[in-house]
Amino acid sequence: MTLTNTSEETINDPGCPEFHGFYHFTVKLDGVPMQESKKAAGRHRWEAAYAGRCLPEQIKPGGSTTFWYDIDTIYDMSQAGTYDIIVSRDTDPKDPSKNTTITSAPLVIVVTKEEANIPKPTGPTEPLTLAAANTTFHVGEPVNITLIRKNTSEKVMDLQNPNNTMEWYDFDVSVGSVPAPEIELLKGYKDPSASFHVFQRCALDPGELYSSGVMLSDYYDMSKPGVYQVSARMKCTQCDSEPVIKSNTLTITVIPRGTPSSGNGHAVSK
Repeated sequence: MTLTNTSEETINDPGCPEFHGFYHFTVKLDGVPMQESKKAAGRHRWEAAYAGRCLPEQIKPGGSTTFWYDIDTIYDMSQAGTYDIIVSRDTDPKDPSKNTTITSAPLVIVVTKEEANIPKPTGPTEPLTLAAANTTFHVGEPVNITLIRKNTSEKVMDLQNPNNTMEWYDFDVSVGSVPAPEIELLKGYKDPSASFHVFQRCALDPGELYSSGVMLSDYYDMSKPGVYQVSARMKCTQCDSEPVIKSNTLTITVIPRGTPSSGNGHAVSK
């Protein structure tokens, strides 16, 4: 979602406005309004707990801010059909005299019968896995990887319920034995021990997995050529066992500009 400031004044956004209850969704399946799914309650609890961790943001006139929202944590969109999604927002819900409701244009998503019947992938067998479609990047290119979380237990895992297992994810990035420098964006987080919380699912069923992209180069300086070793740690403060779960180590190669690279992620030798 993208919010654009069309006024002549700077907007003081609280940061993560989607977590403050500012946004409201209307979803229809083949023209019929949908109700929120059973997992929605857990998602809303997590939003309320997480909202205070976000840094405020100022949106200047003509400026905009973009963020994503995993809407299938609120609505079950696994059925075949045409989904119409409309988003509305209260500009100032705390002050009714200044409040205005703005509404987006409809977004239409079509899920075909073939797509609805695709079996869910089993994916990795480990609870935390790092993966990447490409492991070789030129200097200056954004380095994007995927963090995959899988529920390997036999019960539903309520990840975002702060009364249960509030989990946080941290990364270790190094070149050889030298840690990659942290970028100011990472240093500016309120709680450095909770640098990443990329998962926004309210729950995972047994065997279910969820993946989220992480733009690693936004947080670590990977501007120099070299071989970077990347791993993740999952902190679970209230887990019964394994309070820290580690991922596999992913190797990322950054090569000089102009160096050709092959499809398998390695520089082509001449």
